[in-house]
Amino acid sequence: MNILKQSTAATIKLGPFIDDTDGKTAETGLTIAQADIRLSKNGGDFAQTNNTAGATHDENGYYDIPLNATDTGTLGRLRVAVSKSGALPVWQDFLVVTANVYDTLCSTDSLDVNVTSLADDVITAAKFDESTAFPLKSADTGSTQVARVGADGDTLETLSDEIAAVKTDTAAILEDTGTTLDGLIKDVPTVAEFEARTKPAADYFDPATDTVANVTTVGTTTNLTNLPTMPTDWITAAGLKADAVAEIQNGLALEATLQAIRGASGDTLETLSNEIAAKMATAENIEGTYTLKDAIRIILAFAAGKVSGGGTSSIKFRSTGDDVDRIQATVDSSGNRTAVTLNPNDPV
Repeated sequence: MNILKQSTAATIKLGPFIDDTDGKTAETGLTIAQADIRLSKNGGDFAQTNNTAGATHDENGYYDIPLNATDTGTLGRLRVAVSKSGALPVWQDFLVVTANVYDTLCSTDSLDVNVTSLADDVITAAKFDESTAFPLKSADTGSTQVARVGADGDTLETLSDEIAAVKTDTAAILEDTGTTLDGLIKDVPTVAEFEARTKPAADYFDPATDTVANVTTVGTTTNLTNLPTMPTDWITAAGLKADAVAEIQNGLALEATLQAIRGASGDTLETLSNEIAAKMATAENIEGTYTLKDAIRIILAFAAGKVSGGGTSSIKFRSTGDDVDRIQATVDSSGNRTAVTLNPNDPV
């Protein structure tokens, strides 16, 4: 029984086809179509091949039968049979196997072996070699059980001794021996000791004698720099003492003093204010009811605003913002204005 790879196209040799009369003459001219090639997959009913191509004669009554991936898609037995008039029936059995099995037998693959279960007590103590099954245990007892050598040549016993030494050194750090880290921290000098190591004795500051009351002469004045910015609202009203508020107010100019301040011409601020108010009152309207602002708006519209109605009897001049008609004029055929309406007001 030949083997075929599952779901893989293959061409098989089927034959020889022998004449059904004499039982020995090869039939080389048979026409074997798709319907003539019958397949039985794993004991199932016969059906025609899925490949639409028929068979092709090779030699001596052997024919090439093409099978496609559907024909070989079912694992197990596959019978290929052809019964053709004029020739004796021919059939051949194949075994369809998985790709792994086929490639292991016919190529370079290896069988996938998956063990799903083992029988009870199939592995016994006698099956084990102690030196390989338990590499950290020797056949002997005692120190030889930890004599295995690591990658850098140290045995477990050596490593254990080194760890113990590290633990001892670590414990010493927590003791005040004067040579440990704890001892060095406790040896941080006081201010007096630090000054004694870094300054001449004449420059020491003695809090008992060098008080503000005892300082009679200041040789130099030192300006403080790089001070932080004072936070907003750091000094509040509640933080100011009453006498400090009085001192601030004492330095401020009173209303009578401000009114008495005179300008370059001798006029006081009050006099200047009254004069400005009077001039503004008399200059409010520059012509009729039109103010200076009104006049400027009308002039701007006439000089720079959009114009519409040219060539008609009604011409309009828009504001420079193009939001209101500032001037509406009625003109005759010569362009003379006969009526004018002005609108200097703010746009609505």
